[in-house]
Amino acid sequence: MILENLPQILFYGIYLGSLYSLSALGLALIFGVMNILFVAQGTMIMLGAYICFWLFHLFRVDPFLSVPLVLVFFFLFGVLVYRFFFSTMIKQEVEDKIKNSMLVAFGLALLFENLVILGWTPNHRTVEPFYQGSGLNILRVRLPYVGLGSILLAIVSIYALHLFMKKTYLGKAIRATTQNWESAMLMGINVHYTYAVSMAIGTALAAVAGV
Repeated sequence: MILENLPQILFYGIYLGSLYSLSALGLALIFGVMNILFVAQGTMIMLGAYICFWLFHLFRVDPFLSVPLVLVFFFLFGVLVYRFFFSTMIKQEVEDKIKNSMLVAFGLALLFENLVILGWTPNHRTVEPFYQGSGLNILRVRLPYVGLGSILLAIVSIYALHLFMKKTYLGKAIRATTQNWESAMLMGINVHYTYAVSMAIGTALAAVAGV
């Protein structure tokens, strides 16, 4: 029985794994570049899901089509989060930076989670596009369109970030800042700018996972 269902189990494992990897990618980027432990990443996922929900119910925007809007919104939101809450931590020692950033991020998480409860209640909500529940059947394995779209979205997002970090000047500047921010600054790299972009990308990726 288990062997018969193994292909189906593997598909759902890949599906969930793609979502988890997309969720963790932004957190890893923020911590890897800035040594900031942004524990509010889960809250960004929740906010991304709510933006998707309201775009769907108010304007009938398909969840996958809402991804570019969510990306832009949370990219700008991530820049503001860095500017107002984390920019002063740039010169702190790594241990102090981790502790202080964790406290700030916990505060942000509590703030936004309670605002969401006050504004929209904690009731369960769903997004149900017309293809919800539909999918392909290949060799007795059911491949839901939502799962296929989510896997494709995760692959595209991860590969796009890889190309950005490897091929663009800004991506190389972020990698240089990761290795030694003081040396990068002496080489003319705007460290605050690279940190803000890293925070923005990490926040945007979390919101996409929420969608």
